[in-house]
Amino acid sequence: MFYEHRFNNAWIPQTEGVRTERWKYTRYVTTDPEFEELFDLAADPREERNLTAAADARVTLERMRTRRQAWLDALGRWRPGVPWIDPA
Repeated sequence: MFYEHRFNNAWIPQTEGVRTERWKYTRYVTTDPEFEELFDLAADPREERNLTAAADARVTLERMRTRRQAWLDALGRWRPGVPWIDPA
């Protein structure tokens, strides 16, 4: 699943991300520098431990970054009237 929040709101930063059954990756796109979060929802369902700096989560972080970019690319190419193809 891909999700995004792009509204200008003083309380909620703009974000985009992807989620699988186990993992949730979020990128805050308007912060400087950009900020990322990666949560293992199976081990941390309350999302209390951001794993972006964890060495053992590096492969998963890269996979989720790639997945997010694939969604952005697919959404950029999609046009009304064209059947949607899930990039995952």
